[in-house]
Amino acid sequence: METIRTAWNLFLFLSLLVVPQMLGVLAYFRVKKYHNFLAHLVGFLIPPLSFFYLSAVILISSQTREAHSRGEEVCGTFTGIMFLFILFLTSLQTVFSLIAQLSLHISRRIAKPTKL
Repeated sequence: METIRTAWNLFLFLSLLVVPQMLGVLAYFRVKKYHNFLAHLVGFLIPPLSFFYLSAVILISSQTREAHSRGEEVCGTFTGIMFLFILFLTSLQTVFSLIAQLSLHISRRIAKPTKL
């Protein structure tokens, strides 16, 4: 049973990293037909913002709920460390989002060569 719980927590953590990036790329494709710069901006901003919100809700609340169910007290150090962890991963999401948008921009330029 512990193996299933560990596998589920790993899946939940990895989905927190992947799903916001997919949302950013999908938002880029939806907004691309209106304005290219706006599409890149929206595709760049959605992953870090959605990750920050989702991770705060899922990581902090689930860990706090689990500690309370075992009868343990949750101190401020745990919450502070989780907040620093979330900030670090949000900055990592920002870097990944920039890489994803740059690769979309480059692939679009390669697919549609400029006319002389």
